[in-house]
Amino acid sequence: MKRKILSVLFALVLVLSFSLVTAVPTAATAPTTYYVANGGSDSNSGTSSSPWATIQHAIDTVAAGDTINVAAGTYSENLNINKSLTLQGTGSPTIMGSGTVAIQIAADSVTIDGFRIDNPNGHHGIRSEDYGDITIKNNTVTNISGGGTSVDNQGITIVSNTSNVTNINITNNQISEIHQTGSNKSASGITIGFEAGTYDISGLLIQNNTISNITANTSA
Repeated sequence: MKRKILSVLFALVLVLSFSLVTAVPTAATAPTTYYVANGGSDSNSGTSSSPWATIQHAIDTVAAGDTINVAAGTYSENLNINKSLTLQGTGSPTIMGSGTVAIQIAADSVTIDGFRIDNPNGHHGIRSEDYGDITIKNNTVTNISGGGTSVDNQGITIVSNTSNVTNINITNNQISEIHQTGSNKSASGITIGFEAGTYDISGLLIQNNTISNITANTSA
């Protein structure tokens, strides 16, 4: 009987020990900062001493929650930000767009901080549709001057087309030289909402932005 009791106690100790070991949670991976610079290479590792060359490669490579630090210089790219991340400019790097939208935000929880955004032949500087927890701060959005009669020209655009949008922060941006020469079209520095939408935008903060030189041809 004594041996049987000892065996049962030993088995209970093993079960409890296994439970304690398996109950320890795995530590979450800490966010990482990666680097992009003129003169870098997309075959590099993305560290400060071995930066990547293009911002879109960095976006495609990093994990959600990471930060991409972009050095001063000009980057001729149209960006599609399709994951949660921080895009941090150092020395006001220029993103020179060449399509309809220079920077398309396609994910929640995105921060764009410290850039100059040009799109001389396009219609949008920064655009987000149906995503929340967006921070756009300390940027210069300028020279949005695409023509035509199909699209309005806009510096920063937040749209709620198919879902509600929450927590939008647009602060300390310089927005200028937004021009649309196409007939019966408009131009704007900051555009919020959607003319045909029925969804809400809440938690909206727009402050300390400077907007100048916005022109459009409204003639039919």
